[in-house]
Amino acid sequence: MFKINVPTCAATLAGTTEIPAGTFIYGGTGEPPSSVAASDADALSQDLQREQRIWLPAFRIDRTEVTNAAFHMLADMSARTGIAMPIYPHVAQLAASAGLRKPVTGIDWYVARAYCRYLGKQLPTSQEWVKAMRGGEVLPDGSVNPHPKRNFPFAVGDPKRLANLDPDAEIADVGSHPGDVSPYGVLDLTGNAQEWTATSGDEDGIRIVRGGGTADGIAEQIVDYMAIANPRVATQPLFALGVRCAIRP
Repeated sequence: MFKINVPTCAATLAGTTEIPAGTFIYGGTGEPPSSVAASDADALSQDLQREQRIWLPAFRIDRTEVTNAAFHMLADMSARTGIAMPIYPHVAQLAASAGLRKPVTGIDWYVARAYCRYLGKQLPTSQEWVKAMRGGEVLPDGSVNPHPKRNFPFAVGDPKRLANLDPDAEIADVGSHPGDVSPYGVLDLTGNAQEWTATSGDEDGIRIVRGGGTADGIAEQIVDYMAIANPRVATQPLFALGVRCAIRP
């Protein structure tokens, strides 16, 4: 007999944070400014160089990256779906990556999308991801966002201290760096794992990745990673790359 794990509505909503409708600032060099965002000649990046005021309807987004424990719910049915748990290599930086509270990584864009759909969710768009990080021009308590162009969710502070960016350290349990938090309470946007989005790149088979992480070189260029759209091959799984999901009305 084959067991099918069917998510409930409560499971879909669990661990999500509401991002209210309204305007936010998308693109531009941001604060602190990104020199790459100001000068990149790539067509997609040129579009992001233009600071835009964009209105988005309300949506919800996972407060943390999807964990291995959560992904197991889908992977347990791999005999029928073909989607199994990633196999984490036995190397120092990945030694504990299979932990249940670690973010699931080593999955490509199609698997990330499949997981979100399985839970009745979607991958966030690049715009949704940035709004969840920067906050709207007006915050949920009615106050004006003091840093609407922020390139870090915490706006002011040392990203190397507040976020998990150390390439010599393992990926951390989700939510274990509470200082890496957005105005809406969304965690781990600067560090831990980078994240797939629903947004396409300017070539077939390319998808946009947002955020920073523990991969080599990211910490030294973190403001640029946060400010620009990072294109990746959709079929390429990376152990520095995970996922969080969104819910649209």
